[in-house]
Amino acid sequence: MQPLTRNQTRNSKQCLSMKSKEAIRKGSLVAKVLAGAWRGSAFPTLEISERELDEVTPLLYDSGTAALGWRRVRQTPLRDCSSAEVLHHAYRLQSLQSEIHEQKIKKVFSLLRQAQVEAVLAKGAQALRRHRSLRSSGALQSGRGGSKCTRSK
Repeated sequence: MQPLTRNQTRNSKQCLSMKSKEAIRKGSLVAKVLAGAWRGSAFPTLEISERELDEVTPLLYDSGTAALGWRRVRQTPLRDCSSAEVLHHAYRLQSLQSEIHEQKIKKVFSLLRQAQVEAVLAKGAQALRRHRSLRSSGALQSGRGGSKCTRSK
C-alpha cells in the first residue's frame, strides 16, 4: 500500500470535516424535534421544514424516539406529511407495547401477591436509591413477611 499524498490527506480531512458538520446539523435537527417532547402541553414552537423532518425521521425511529417526535409534530402543519405518519405509527405501536407491558406487570404482581410476596416496582436508578428496602441500584429484592430479603437480578 502506498502512502497518501499531501492532496489525498487534505481531501480526506475535508471529507471527515464535512461528515462531522453534517452529523452536527442532523443532531441539531433531532434536538429541535425532541425539545420539550416530554411536557404535557405547551411545547416550544417547532420550526423545521418537511424536508428536514423527512431527513430526521429515520434517526428518530432508529433511536426509539419517534413517538416523542409525533408528540411534537401532531399539532403542527407537518402532521399531514408522510414522515409524520411514520412517527404517528411509532407512537401507536409504542402505546400498544406499553399497555401490553403494563398488563404483564399487573399479572406478575397478582401472582406474587397470591404467593404472599410483597413486591415493589421502581423505575430507574434514582427510584431504587430512594426506596429503603432496595439496597443497591439495579437489584430487585423480595421477601415473605419478616424473613430476610433475597436479591435477584
